[in-house]
Amino acid sequence: MSSATLHFYKDLPAMRSFAEIGEIDAYHPVPGDWYVVITDVIGSTRAIEAGKYKQVNVAGGIAAMAIANVLEDMDYPFVFGGDGVTILIPGEVVDEVRDVLVDTRAMVREAFALELRVGLMPVHEIQDSGHAVSLAKLQISEYYNQAMIAGDGLDWAEARIKDRDPDNPYLVPEDHAPLRRADFRGFTCRWQDVKGPHDETVALIVKVVETDPIARRRIMQEVFGAISEHLGGEGDYHPLRAEHLKPTRDRAYLHNEVAVTSKQPKGGLRYQLGMVKLRLQMAIFRFAVRTGTHLPIRVNGNNIADLPRYNVLSSDFRKFDNTLKMILACTTEGRTRLVAHLERMRARGVIYYGVHISDRALTTCLLHERTIREVHFVDAADGGYALAAKQLKRQLQADRPQPRASTGT
Repeated sequence: MSSATLHFYKDLPAMRSFAEIGEIDAYHPVPGDWYVVITDVIGSTRAIEAGKYKQVNVAGGIAAMAIANVLEDMDYPFVFGGDGVTILIPGEVVDEVRDVLVDTRAMVREAFALELRVGLMPVHEIQDSGHAVSLAKLQISEYYNQAMIAGDGLDWAEARIKDRDPDNPYLVPEDHAPLRRADFRGFTCRWQDVKGPHDETVALIVKVVETDPIARRRIMQEVFGAISEHLGGEGDYHPLRAEHLKPTRDRAYLHNEVAVTSKQPKGGLRYQLGMVKLRLQMAIFRFAVRTGTHLPIRVNGNNIADLPRYNVLSSDFRKFDNTLKMILACTTEGRTRLVAHLERMRARGVIYYGVHISDRALTTCLLHERTIREVHFVDAADGGYALAAKQLKRQLQADRPQPRASTGT
């Protein structure tokens, strides 16, 4: 593999504004010797309905931390989707990534009693089938570059990876014996659910029907215009405020972190030692955040008292993986007007959309310990993206042509 291929993503020029995601020239075809990796929690809707929405978030996104520790960097392309994550990796590391995905699946099963689907597909296979996958990069902060994925190839790959055929060649088999174990260092789960600045915190997913790039750009601009018209500017609809971020006292959230990092359920020695350590850290953390005291303790180069501000700065509350995904703080009136606008666009046949309404956001934090890189996944509580996606799928199914019933003979 050439170094140009290996460093393809790192070498991409970075966009400076989220509004540029519709710009055709910003995207570059992914090399054919790369792989698409997809993870998702099987039965996530049932788990969310059972109150496990935070565990679903953690299980869905934790593979990004494991792969970051394989690559020894977090500056690589991944997009979190609530109950799963889409990742692109160079072929050079595919064997190691497959190993840590197997170990991640085992950890999710042990820690959360959830089943994680993990699959990989070569990009050249997507391209050979007449589909495309392209990448762009947006600089969110000096600590986080966010990947933007375009092209119909991602949907095509996801459908095949999620095929229920027991012999599906893209799924990592249960009997795969990993030579490398997953390392989840850098994963943290220390903030309580975040009340938004307005009545509601909404998960929004918008899928553009048009395939022509110029038409897609025009429709995306209309969606952005509707968000601005009905919700205001970014400062109005951003779901996080530094002053609203409070260290959690929820023992279930602390359990999530310790169960992942120790790879043990409650009762194991590593788990117990990890919980003692975390409770001590949380006492110091709460004091520093509450008082603003600058203690001689730094996380990723930042003083512990400044972490709320950096969480907001490097949050991924909006993203694009061939569908637009956003977590929005809004009033009920603003959300109602926005949804009415989206419904009119759907009636014109140009988009599908899904919305889930909550009153707060939740964050899942990944901090790469060897670099300054970090990302703070944001979702709406009580189901967020997973339930918004459910509504979008219902719209797709409702508009899908139904097979004609047999008239018999």
